[in-house]
Amino acid sequence: MVAGMNFLGAVLGGSAVAFTLSSLLTITSGVLMLQVLLAALIAAAGWNIGAWYFGLPSSSTHALIGGIMGAGIAAAGTGSISWGVTELLTPPA
Repeated sequence: MVAGMNFLGAVLGGSAVAFTLSSLLTITSGVLMLQVLLAALIAAAGWNIGAWYFGLPSSSTHALIGGIMGAGIAAAGTGSISWGVTELLTPPA
């Protein structure tokens, strides 16, 4: 039942989360982006396996976001991350 509801949520729920994650990095090179995503997945998987091994609670989503941000900073510096500061500080019209 859980797998079915996850599938229906992904199909019927829209793609707001996917678009938010895709706008997190501003790396233009396709090859570099692939390497960044691979490094992020390896880092997130390593973190989750380590947490599981030691019996610590962890969030796979937070590990993935941290891996994406860390790999993006390592590949292209802090300017490659869309931090969202201007969106937070700009008053609504």
